[in-house]
Parts: sequence; structure tokens; C-alpha cells
Amino acid sequence: MENPFVFDEMGPLTPSTSSDIVKLKISYSDIAEKLIRDKLWLTALELHAELVEAGKEVPKLKEFFSNPNNFENQTRSDLFPTIARSSSQATLDSLDFTRFSEDGERVNDERIAVLEFELRKAKDTINALRANLTVATGEGRSCAQFEKGEAIKPHESRALNFLINEYLLLQGYKLTAITFADENEDQDFEDWEDVGLDMPKPSELLHVYRAGIRQTETITSSVGVQTDQIEEIFIPPKVLENASHQEKTVDQSIDETRSEDKEEKEVVSETSGSFEEIEVAVPEEEAVISVGSSQEESGTASPPQQLEETMSNDDLWSELPRLPQLEGYDNFSPEELVLALSQHLPTMVLYLPLNNKEWLQRIVPLLVCLIALQSDPALRENLILCLLEIKKRPTVEDRSIILSGMARACETLSEAAIEHHVLPQCWQLMSHKYPEKRALVAQVCPRISLYISRELRESLIISILKQLIVDKDETVRSESVASLAAIAATMSRNYHQVEELTLKAMTDKSDAVVKVCLRQLSPVTAKWAHTRGRLIQFMAIILSNVAAYIKEEKNAVDRDRSIVMCLRGMTACLPLFVPEEEAKTEDVLSPLLLWVKDTLIPELLSLLDKVDPKREDVVVGFIKFFTSITNILGSGFTFKEVKSMVESRLDKLESSLEESGNTVMLSIIPVHILGILTPLQLEHEVEKTIGRLIISIGLSGSSPDAMCLVARRSAQHFNLIEPLISALWQGIVHPQAKVKVLTSKLLAEIVPYSTEHLIANRLLPPLVTLASDPDVSVRVSTLLVHTLILECCSSREVMEKCYFETGRIITDGADCEQSPVLLAVVSAIGRLAPKAESNFREQVLLRELDKLCSNKSEEVVAALVEAFSNTVYCQMSKQVIANTLLPSLRKLEVTCQLRLPTHSETVSAMIRDLEFRVPSVTPQHSNSRVAVAGHVEEVKQKVTKMLTTPISKQTTNLHNIFWKK
Repeated sequence: MENPFVFDEMGPLTPSTSSDIVKLKISYSDIAEKLIRDKLWLTALELHAELVEAGKEVPKLKEFFSNPNNFENQTRSDLFPTIARSSSQATLDSLDFTRFSEDGERVNDERIAVLEFELRKAKDTINALRANLTVATGEGRSCAQFEKGEAIKPHESRALNFLINEYLLLQGYKLTAITFADENEDQDFEDWEDVGLDMPKPSELLHVYRAGIRQTETITSSVGVQTDQIEEIFIPPKVLENASHQEKTVDQSIDETRSEDKEEKEVVSETSGSFEEIEVAVPEEEAVISVGSSQEESGTASPPQQLEETMSNDDLWSELPRLPQLEGYDNFSPEELVLALSQHLPTMVLYLPLNNKEWLQRIVPLLVCLIALQSDPALRENLILCLLEIKKRPTVEDRSIILSGMARACETLSEAAIEHHVLPQCWQLMSHKYPEKRALVAQVCPRISLYISRELRESLIISILKQLIVDKDETVRSESVASLAAIAATMSRNYHQVEELTLKAMTDKSDAVVKVCLRQLSPVTAKWAHTRGRLIQFMAIILSNVAAYIKEEKNAVDRDRSIVMCLRGMTACLPLFVPEEEAKTEDVLSPLLLWVKDTLIPELLSLLDKVDPKREDVVVGFIKFFTSITNILGSGFTFKEVKSMVESRLDKLESSLEESGNTVMLSIIPVHILGILTPLQLEHEVEKTIGRLIISIGLSGSSPDAMCLVARRSAQHFNLIEPLISALWQGIVHPQAKVKVLTSKLLAEIVPYSTEHLIANRLLPPLVTLASDPDVSVRVSTLLVHTLILECCSSREVMEKCYFETGRIITDGADCEQSPVLLAVVSAIGRLAPKAESNFREQVLLRELDKLCSNKSEEVVAALVEAFSNTVYCQMSKQVIANTLLPSLRKLEVTCQLRLPTHSETVSAMIRDLEFRVPSVTPQHSNSRVAVAGHVEEVKQKVTKMLTTPISKQTTNLHNIFWKK
């Protein structure tokens, strides 16, 4: 069908020659004039926008929309003339259409729609400019293609300024950041949108720097790209600012129009009613105006010509963004996917939030899959390195996830791939500066050892662990020991190397390393030694190390600790000395048990004779080892073979006490009682042995350290409390004072581990007996026991008894002239004063200290200084300090100047401190004494005068003059 309209921009609208359809010749100007005249502004605006985009702008529309006066408020009468009304209310013309129609509201709605359209166009313009700038920035040249002298672009400068300011603030350069912001006043550093790029803010400057430093140049084919259009597409920030200003202006116009519309709506009242539909007749020629396309009047332009015309206008088109990296992928396939991920995933990992464990759990399986599917050795090695270095300092949980992935990856790799790609990476990371990475290497070794040959496992893996076992970080060493234990369980060669590493780890300075060694590595090495028939030799080496450490005199703490660890190492080997079921016989011992009986036990007892009982850790180590012999090798072996051997040595020791006095080491006593008799549950023998040894040691005057250790450890054993107290009664009732003094010391060792019930019912009776002894040295020896009971007991009855006995003993001891007794009294006072009740401290302790301050013995004076240093800081009243404590210290100061000048300054400092605490009481004390003396003298004179004066009157009531009124 023929087109019923012929368009002519210059001519009027004329009909065409047809019998039934009138052909009209119409132009865009006529259409624009018609739309403006009919107030169809929104339609006219849309037509104007379409024509501008097509390059066929109509001057009339441009002039109309550029003039803001055309959009001012107009009255309703101008827009809609009033309709004549009659007085009749039943006719249609009586209705006020202006009042009840919605035309008034439609006017404002049209204005709002026009302004909203302009706002959308402004926003579209801003977004298009930002998008073009972002595309131009993102698809620019690579770093290598930029010239050194090329000037920086404005948007690049603003982006860099934003990142630099952020970096300065994060690194704490606040003053520099403030100065930098002042020098760039035209930029808002709090809003990334101010930069002008339609893209999210990149990572901080440090990440950008690291990404750039890791970027490597690759050889690529020459591909033509349109880089010359970057300058053309670049939009200055000023243009964006103008567009933003235009957008704000349109927003303000919309707000003003809506406010006016709201005011007009308030004037119009709502009226309910129904109106019939009113049809408005429109002339036929104006009913439909069809605009088919933007062709010229001739309508002969072909589509290719239209495309060329459109493409020739640079303002109406821009090249679609392209990604050069996609041009290399011609055929998409799984192989291409693996290649792409293998190339780019290691770089992407640097920017992922891997501090979150969930992200790490997602990335590790992906890396494992790529390692399994990648056939390129170089890319696979890079992926393995990425898996090992995925975290900078992996935690224990992170290492667990990485190790799981590494074990799964090794399952999919061949032995050659592990040898060429995994082991070199481990060797490289072995010297990493972070201990977490070195610990990861130690943990990886047993995982990969399952998938490599025995030669590599017993050479290269052991070499790696050998270096890590001597690492300076204890975590690395402990993980290396655990890995060595796992690998040694599958080895068949290099036993001596593993044995050497085991002995080194057994005496490590870190408890964590030793703990892992004793739990994992030592049993594995002992089992391997037992398989090779070298268990006795292995134990002999450890025993020789114990002997060497006992003879060592330097580094006492490390020496004793090494002895204990070696004993624990031998304990870990004891289960292998138990014969198998078929080899057990009642009368014949196995070769291993014969070696224990004939060599190990005698050697240990000989070494024990060289250990001072004061080295409690070492003695306790021997006790635990002998206890383990009973628990592991059986009570029958201990009872038959070990007990008799120890008892014979103990008998010789008791006989030597009578001859040589206190020159013999008594460490075998606690080992015999706690390491042999107690595991065998021979409580009656424990009681007899302790009672006998108390008497022997007490009479010989030997060191009580061994018996104190027995009492201290026995008090912590529930089954030994009763045998121990029963044995102490033998010392309490002994006639010799030395034995009773030793018994008091043993009671003092028991009190801290006893309950109040045990103290009140079992310890207090023997203590009262000793406190009532006629020998003052025995009574004074109980002061320490009373002090400990007062410290740990809350029973009022028990405390009152202890206070009574303590006060009596201190008073008796202070009157004694024996230096040991005085030392014991002063030491007890110094320990008890801070914790005693205030009345007992002021009435008994301070008084007795004052008596002892004139003592001339240097030892007593030194003990007094120590006792006063504990007493002066107790809570006391100012009167007590001024009247009691200060005079005693001044007396002690004089004694120190004569006997012990080195302590004189300490006493002077205490005096100054007390005088500072009571500045107002000290001077008043002397004045009050003078005043009281004068007052007493005055009263004395008056009384004397009254008594010597004769009575003048018989009525004088002399006997009442002294009554208190």
C-alpha cells in the first residue's frame, strides 16, 4: 500500500491525489507548532530529542525549549476558558468543568514530567560521560607502552591523589595527609565518586603497587587496537561538574513545581460525583499523524546509506569496549579453561580475602583441581608454589587446610612430578624468614613421603627435617620432630641418623619439643632399635648422657632439666623390655630384663648417690622412673629384683651415717620410700622405714632435706598420710632433742597439704606435745609449724591455741641467749607479723622485737633488719608507730652502726619512712611527756603542802578530798 503521507520540511501540509485517502504534505515544523499550540509539551520534547539524535533538529523546538519563560505558571483561565452556565441544574452546561475536572492537576503534572525527563537526560549524560571515561581508562595502553615523559591525565591525577591520601591515613601520616589535602582543595578525598570514574574504588595503594611489581612482560602477537581514541573519548572533570550542576538545577525545579502543585491541590475541594464519558470531536485530518521514519522527503535513501550517514557523525557513536585478553581464545574448551585459570588464578589469589577461613577452603580445592589437570610443567609448578604460599603467615588452622590440599594434590601427581615440582619448593621455603612457612614445610614432608621413592624419603626428606629440627623457633622444631616420627616409622635405613636426632630432641630447651619427642619420636626410635637388636645400646647411650649431666657443674637449671628428660626418655623405652607372652617364664628372666637387673638399676643407684637431695626435680625424676619400672615391668620384678637391691644399699647408708655423719647423700631414701615401697602398696614398711630413718638422721645431724622431701610428697598421697603421722610419733616421744627438732621440721612440711580437720585432730596434738617440751630449742622449732597453721587455717579454736602457744614460745625464746634459738624466734616474728592479728602483733611481736634490738650478734642483727622490713609496712596506728616501732628502730640503728654497718642505711630508710607517715605524732609525743611530767610535779607539790599543813577546822572533810566528782 502506498504511503498516504509525503513529507516535506519546507512546504505546507497538502493532500495527495487519491480518491479515498487524502495525501497530506506535512513537515516537522508543522508538527512541532501543532504540539506547542496544543500544550503537548512532553510529546514535543520527546520529538525534539529524537530529531536531535537523528541530526534533524527543528529550530522552532530548540528555540521553544531553550526559553524558560515558556514554562512559567499560567492561570487556569488562559489555559481553559470558562464554559457558560445557566441557572438550570439539570442540564449538562450547568456543570463547572473547570472546577471538577482534572485539567488543572494535569498542567502541573505535565510540567513535572517535562522536568523529570530533563533530569533523566542529564543523568544519562553524566553516566555516559563517566562510562566513556572509564572505558577509555580501562582499555588504554599497557604499562610498557606508555612513554616516560607523557603527562598525567586529570582523572589519573585525581585517582592517584585519592589513593595516596588513603595510604597516608592508613599508615599514620596524619599531618602529611592534612597538608596533602590542603594542597588539593578542588578534590573531595572522602568520596570516590568525585574522581569521575564509573568503577568501584580499587584496592589500597599497597595492593596496586604489589600487583604492578608482580606483573611480568609476556611475548604476544601484534594486534591492532584503537588507542588513539582515548584522548578523544576523555572527558575533562569540568564537563562532569557542569553536568552535575545541571542535574541539581533540574532537581530544584522539580521540587518547586511539586510544591506549587501541592498548594493548588489544597485550593481545589474534592467533590464526589460521576460524569458521563465526554467525547471530544477532532477533525479527521488531525486525528492521526503517522511518522514512519526519519527519512528525507524523497524517501529514497537506502539502509546502507543511512548507516554511512550515521557512522560519519562522530558525536552519535562510540566503539564498543573490547577485552584484548579474549582475542587469544578461538575455541572454548576445558583445556582452555584450565589454561586460563592456571595463568590468572595465582595473581587473583593476592587480592582475595584469604584471612577468612571460608575463602581459603574454597580456593584450595580449586588449586588442587588445576594442579591435577594442568599438563604444562611450568604452570603446574607455579600452582604448587601458589598453594604453599597462599597465606603469608598461615595459622594452625590455615596450615591444616593447606596440608589437606597438598596431600590430595600429591595423590594425583606422579612421582617424577613430585620430585621435580614439590620437593624443590619445599627446599626453597625451608629457609623462609617466617617460622609459619618453615613449620608448613615440616608438616608437608610426611604427606609427600608416601608418594615418593624410599631413596628420596630417606635422603632428601630426612635432610630437610634434620635442618628444621635445629631451627631457632620451637614451633618449627616441634613440627619437625612430629614429622620425623611419622617418617621414621616407615624407614628401614639411616637408623643412626634418626637416633642422633632423637637424642638431640630429647634434651631440647623447649618443653613442647621434648613433649612431642617423648610421645612420638622416642617410642618409634626405640621400636626401631628393638627390631634391629639395638635397644640395650640405645638405653645405654641415654644412661651415659645422664651420667655426663650429673657430673656437669655449670648451668644447673639446664643440667637438671636434661637429666629429667633423659629419664623420661628411658621410661618411654621400658614397654619394649616386657617379654612376649610365649617367652615369659617364672624363674628365668629375658636378656633385656637381665640387663635391667644387672646393669641399669645398679648404674642408676650409683648415679643417685651423687645427687644432692636439694635438687628436687632430679630426685623426683628418679622416683618416677622407678615407679614406672613397677607399673610397666610388674610388681613381681620390682619386689624380687629391685627392692632387695635398694634395701641393701640403704642399710649400708644407715651404718655409714653413724660413722661419717652428714657427709653422705641421702637421695636414695625418697626413691626407696616413694618409688619402690609406695607403688608396691607396702604402707606398713613405709611407716617403719620413715620412723627408723627419722631417728637415724636426727641423731647423726645429717641434712633433713631427704626426709623433708619424703614428708612433702607423702602428704600429697592419700594413702601415706596415716603411716607418715604414725611414724612421726616415734620422733616426738624420742628422748633426744635433735630427733624432736627434726620431727618439727617434718610437721612443717605436712601442714600446707593438710585439711583443717586433719590439722585439728592429727597434727595439733603432737604439736602441743613438742611445744611443751622442757628443751627451749624444741619449743622454738615448733614456731614455724604454728605460723603455717595460722596462715592456712580459719578455725577460731585452732587459731587461739596457736596464738597462745606462739606467744609463750616467743617470750621464752627471746630470753634465751643461744644464737640458733634467737634466730628462729626473730625469723618466726618476721614471717608472722604481716599476717597476725593487730593486738597480737602490737602486744607480743613488737615488744619482743624491741627486747632483741640490743643483741650484739651479727646474725641476729641481720635477722632483725629482715624482720623489721616485713613489719614496718603493716597496718598500725600512728600511736603504735611513734611509741613502739620508731624507738625500736632507733635502737637497732645504733646496734647496726656498731656491729653491722652495711645494714645501717636500710634501718635509717625505714625510720625516715615511718617519720614521714606520722609527721604530726612524733613531735607531739615528746611535748606531751614534758607537759605530763610538769603536771604530775605540780600535783605532787599541792598534795604535800596539804598533808603538811595543820588542820584548822574540825569540819574539814579530809577523807573526801580525793574522791572523783
